[in-house]
Amino acid sequence: GAFSDMTSIVDFEIPDSVVTIGDGAFMGCRNLKNVVIGRGVQSIGSHAFQEDRPEYVLFKGKTIEQVRAMENYTWQIPNPSTVIHVTD
Repeated sequence: GAFSDMTSIVDFEIPDSVVTIGDGAFMGCRNLKNVVIGRGVQSIGSHAFQEDRPEYVLFKGKTIEQVRAMENYTWQIPNPSTVIHVTD
């Protein structure tokens, strides 16, 4: 993926202009703690956050129902203890 195995990434904001987070985009980014997902994101690829343990994920411009609708068998909220926030 685009940022795979980049262990130096701790905080990352995906711009509003991004529509898709690709397959394995952040796979292996073991130090990733905080992610802000822009308003434009409509889909998240398989294993996008595999092996990651973000503590906080903010979905801009989404309802929790819209976030849940993006989940599938290949991508799920990566950690049961992850705090998910949505905002207008």
